[in-house]
Amino acid sequence: MAGQKRIACARRLLDTYAALMAATIARRSRPELGHSGLAAQQGFLSPEALIQNWTGSSKGDAYKLVAVGTMMADTEAADKLVEEALSTLSTPDARRRCRCCRHRGCCRRRGVHREGALAGAGCPGRHRRHALG
Repeated sequence: MAGQKRIACARRLLDTYAALMAATIARRSRPELGHSGLAAQQGFLSPEALIQNWTGSSKGDAYKLVAVGTMMADTEAADKLVEEALSTLSTPDARRRCRCCRHRGCCRRRGVHREGALAGAGCPGRHRRHALG
């Protein structure tokens, strides 16, 4: 029983790695690269055809690998963006509030406040007469 669990775990890891590699191949073979893309350089019309040839899988499996890998890569990129946004909210400047609107850092993200305004020089735009506090 324990051996079967280890095999299943290894299979999941290999499938995950295969999907991420398929996404990388698709990214390096995107149409705007033309003949300099990875699949085109290898003589294939699409990244799916390249993956199908290299792995010996079916056309449908190659398409699924690329689709799942691309979704996983997009999710990782979105998670990084969220992490970066949350980390900027935890900085001292982002915690300061505009006295007139009481928003915490959102004015800075929308570009309503300049850097000088965050240093206490006052709000530009619709918050022109108010300073941050």
